[in-house]
Amino acid sequence: MDTSKSTKTYSYLIGQTLGWIIFRSVGARIVGKENVPATGSVLLVSNHQSYLDPLIVCLACPRRQVHFMAKEELFHVPTLKHMMLNLGAFPVNREGPSKATLVQVLRLLRDQRCLCLFAEGTRSKDGRLHAFQPGFAKIAKKTKTPVIPIGVTGTRRLFEDIQGSSLPLWSQLIGSKPPTMRVGSPISWELSPEEIVRETHRSVQRLLEE
Repeated sequence: MDTSKSTKTYSYLIGQTLGWIIFRSVGARIVGKENVPATGSVLLVSNHQSYLDPLIVCLACPRRQVHFMAKEELFHVPTLKHMMLNLGAFPVNREGPSKATLVQVLRLLRDQRCLCLFAEGTRSKDGRLHAFQPGFAKIAKKTKTPVIPIGVTGTRRLFEDIQGSSLPLWSQLIGSKPPTMRVGSPISWELSPEEIVRETHRSVQRLLEE
């Protein structure tokens, strides 16, 4: 599948609509969408608390398709593989990205696409923000792409239930706070890779504390 297409796929539109319904139903707040450029390559860097975080991140870019890395095990099942590809996702080995994965990342950004990376590398089990893997900063510099920090709160507890046996509305009924996504100001690719990592981590931490 050619993920460089500028139009959203039908599967992506369905997923985005589903995300809107879920998060709307629990009173989610989205702050700072105006910080995401309407055109050009964009690298969204977010913390990661829930399997459904990609759904809320998509709502930060209502007019653009966001591409995500997904663990390669999901692509071993033919039906699931087809769905993931149509959603704009592509496989990554969590032990370390392959050359093919890096080529895909560079191609998407050079094609002026919007890519989201969860820089912690995996979901946070305790809800705290952990150290970022530095690869995204090198990618930003190589492709001259601004980094947009994103802080997501409230999805960890809220979606413990939907990942089990309940609906998100149940979490609202038992008192969980509505999830919030805050989008920060762009971080320049012209900084050094070390500065990009440091400033992005610092910005995400601030967004989580607001």
